[in-house]
Amino acid sequence: EALAEQQRIELQGLLEERGHAIVGWYISDPERSGIEIDRLSLNGCRSIARQIGADLSDVIEERHRRWPNVMRWEATCYVLWTRPSVLTREDRKQVAEERRTLASQFPRVGNTQRFALRSDIMAARHESFISRVQAALQGFDISCEFLGPHQALQVAREATYRETAGSA
Repeated sequence: EALAEQQRIELQGLLEERGHAIVGWYISDPERSGIEIDRLSLNGCRSIARQIGADLSDVIEERHRRWPNVMRWEATCYVLWTRPSVLTREDRKQVAEERRTLASQFPRVGNTQRFALRSDIMAARHESFISRVQAALQGFDISCEFLGPHQALQVAREATYRETAGSA
């Protein structure tokens, strides 16, 4: 509990400025342990055994049967958001100009994906926020892996719809 409280205080300090948000959830899933044990350990063992010509299938299969009964898969996921309110007045002017320039290069696309809303300034602010969160977590010896948009959506889908876990 002390570590969780320290982490809360540290991350809260990162949210004192306007424009950033963190959404998080914790997952503990004993049913997924078999999938993760295979992915993180046993698939590599199978590959090495195959490469050196060793028949370790009985040992590996025993571990495949037994380990999921005593292990569980756990993860904590944070989604980091950076909103336009993080920008200064001058930044907002630059972003507006950047967007106008980008939008003028393409035909009108209506309500489809509005890729012209992308901003290098916003991306830089978000990358800075990510780095600060990563440093805060590493300060507590918490390993973290940052996921790209596709991986993050897959994790969110699997957390919501447990039957899809490990399907992609």
